[in-house]
Amino acid sequence: MDLEKNLEILRRTPSPTFPSQEEQNQVRLFRESLSAEIMKRKTLKAGDTLPVFNLPNQVEVNVSSADLLETGPLAFFFFRGSW
Repeated sequence: MDLEKNLEILRRTPSPTFPSQEEQNQVRLFRESLSAEIMKRKTLKAGDTLPVFNLPNQVEVNVSSADLLETGPLAFFFFRGSW
C-alpha cells in the first residue's frame, strides 16, 4: 500500500488517541475565549493605577517606579525598535 492510501485510511478512521475535528474546534474556541478573558482582566484602562515595577535605566541600574513617582508624574514612551 502506498503512503497516500495509508494517509487516507488514517484520515477516515476515528482514533481514540486523536481528538475529532469538532473536538479540536471546541478546544480552539475555548482557548481563544479564555485568552480574551485573561487579556480583558489584565489590560489596564484609562485611570487605572499601575503596579510598582522596576526597570533598568540607560546605564543598567534598576529604578523603581515608586521612587520616580516621589519626584512627580511619570510619562511612558513606547518605541518600536529597528531590530
